[in-house]
This record gives sequence, structure tokens and C-alpha cells, in this order.
Amino acid sequence: MKKVMNQKRGMLLKRGTNDSVIMQLEQGEITLGRAEDNSVVIDNKTVSAHHARIFTYFSVSYIEDTGSTNGTFLNGKRIKKHILNPGDVIQLGEFRLNLEANPQEPAQGNTTPHQAINTQKFAF
Repeated sequence: MKKVMNQKRGMLLKRGTNDSVIMQLEQGEITLGRAEDNSVVIDNKTVSAHHARIFTYFSVSYIEDTGSTNGTFLNGKRIKKHILNPGDVIQLGEFRLNLEANPQEPAQGNTTPHQAINTQKFAF
């Protein structure tokens, strides 16, 4: 089994076909939800105030549903807590996030790379 070390992983957050943000997954926690105190604020009525969190330890990232109303789905299956892998698709309500091994900026769109996500806030 091939293990890839020092490979940057990130999420490509898409609001529309031409509007996306790239976030690197680094050590620590990213909170996702509708409330303003989240790392990633998703303004969508199908997303709970504190919907989910992604935490990364060493080279492994996990997603955990934090008691959301509509659930957190990974590749179409409802989950409570699960390890993340490149190619995974996360769905929070109607909002989708794509996990990529080396996210690239799309040819078009508003894309912003972030290194220290815990100190940055996004609003979608």
C-alpha cells in the first residue's frame, strides 16, 4: 500500500458553478454551520447553526456531525463521524464540499487559498 506523505489536502467549497474557495486542511479544527461563530459560515436554511466539524491530527482528517437537523452525508451516506479521503464529497443540507488531494484554482471564479483556516472566516 502506497502512503503519500507531505501531500497538501484541501476542500474545494463551491457556492455555484463559478464561485468557489479552496481551504487547506491543516492541524486543528474547522467548524461549519450557519452561525457566525463558525470557521466556515454557510448561509443556507438547510444547514444547522453548528452543523459539523472537521478536525485534522497529523496527516488524517475526520468529519463529525455535531447534532445537525438534516444530517451530514459523505459520498451519499449519512454519517456521524468518518475519516476523510481525497475524492470524498461532503454534503451539509443542500451544500456540497469536495475533498481533493491537491486542490487547484478553477479557471474561472472567485477563489481564495487559505493556510490558517482556524483564524479565517468564510461566508457562503
